[in-house]
Amino acid sequence: MEHDLNLHHLELFHTVVREGSISAAANRLGTSQPSVSRQIRDLEERAGIPLLERLPRGIRTTEAGNVLFEHAREIFALRDKAKLALRDRTGLAAGILSIGASQTIGTYLLPKMLGDFHAQHPGPELRFEIGNTARIEERIREGWLDLGLVEGGSSSDFLKGHLGSEELLVVSSREFLREKIVPRNLAGVCHFPLILRESGAGSRQFLERTFQQRKISPNIISSLETAESIVRFVEAGLGISILPRSVVKDSLSRGHLVEIPVKDARLELRFEWILTPGRPVSPTTARFLASLGLRKPSIPVGETRFRFG
Repeated sequence: MEHDLNLHHLELFHTVVREGSISAAANRLGTSQPSVSRQIRDLEERAGIPLLERLPRGIRTTEAGNVLFEHAREIFALRDKAKLALRDRTGLAAGILSIGASQTIGTYLLPKMLGDFHAQHPGPELRFEIGNTARIEERIREGWLDLGLVEGGSSSDFLKGHLGSEELLVVSSREFLREKIVPRNLAGVCHFPLILRESGAGSRQFLERTFQQRKISPNIISSLETAESIVRFVEAGLGISILPRSVVKDSLSRGHLVEIPVKDARLELRFEWILTPGRPVSPTTARFLASLGLRKPSIPVGETRFRFG
């Protein structure tokens, strides 16, 4: 049996799987949920086999659906690469900067970075999103983002460079520490209830590596998706945390939190830029990196080469 696959339906299917639900895909595509459901059914009829399992919350690919998704991902990554190659010919005047950042960088550093860049280069369209390090890496691999700014040490399959670093501080409320012996080393800190970022966050990955190297078993009572929510729970006296200085500086200055000095460890979170090896770097992306004052080895930009700094 020969399967006639409509490219529009295939792209819609790819978006549904990537977003995790029909409703999320409809929202991203700016269409209605019934329309998406109808077109997915049309695709399954053309394919002659079920591609998705409908769950109470979201969807799951069947074995055939998973095979089709892998091929769709390659198809649309190649399409995006072709679009990028054409876009490079237009230079900065009509380029696109598609960038993803992990939570700390995205919340505290990226707005100013993009604001300064836009003031100097108002032509390019700016597209940006914030997620944990694992999410940003995934989006770059799939071709949805050109550049990532992440924390904690990215995977080894990326072209990467040093962006900066920030100290992590152990913090608590005064009330939580009342009538307790204040720990002075990292092992002592980890005996207390810890509230940390979720698995996949760069800072969490960094701390897990540190705990493993020191053979420490931390008492983690909760894993949350945002640093701001962690600050609120720690301010409420429900535990202690280890967070970047930029996240807690306001709470420290207002006296809502206090720092617990740790004498046997300097916890410093590394920030990195990451790119997909072998994928052309657009002039817009290269110019944005240069605007950060980076000095790194040359990397290809279309058919030319560009040196940071």
